[in-house]
Amino acid sequence: CLTSVFWPLRRALAISLAAAVALLAAMTIFALQLRHYVRAKQAEEQLAIARRVQRDLLPQECSGCEGVEFAVEFLPFSEVGGDYYDVFRASHGEVALVLGDVAGKGLPAALLMGVVHGAVRGASTGGTSADHAELAEHLNEILCSRTAGNRYVTLFWGSVDPSGHRLRYVNAGHVPPLLVRRRPDGGIEVERLGT
Repeated sequence: CLTSVFWPLRRALAISLAAAVALLAAMTIFALQLRHYVRAKQAEEQLAIARRVQRDLLPQECSGCEGVEFAVEFLPFSEVGGDYYDVFRASHGEVALVLGDVAGKGLPAALLMGVVHGAVRGASTGGTSADHAELAEHLNEILCSRTAGNRYVTLFWGSVDPSGHRLRYVNAGHVPPLLVRRRPDGGIEVERLGT
């Protein structure tokens, strides 16, 4: 008779113990997954910062670029990448036009393109547009010595003299841009800017 009195207590104790073990297992799984979740959120926040930094490096307009019009649509494949363009007034008074692409995708390509952006801007502070070939060769040497063999950059780097209507450029393996001009007869002339 005593067993029948304690049976409900034993059953309640067994249910409580099972619930406690299940709660402990759930909390353990939650704690393990929380670290992964926090790391993923931190990576997502860092990627958002990288996206903003990359967007801020790309010009929306060019103050001091009178005589040169440009239009761009930039749609990266992923959150960030190695696509790059720049338009700015160089120290020698001409307008620099730069298009580039780093092989690969994602953060590694975006980081290398940031280096190229700084190197091109830095190189454009001195010298003349006639120095493009030497500057591009020097940039190539730096990149070859500092990057892995599977990383490379294609680059179109031009300089426009708006007053003399003259374009000098180096095309280092990039897809040839198109130069569109109006002919004297009013028609349109399109030229591929290859080598």
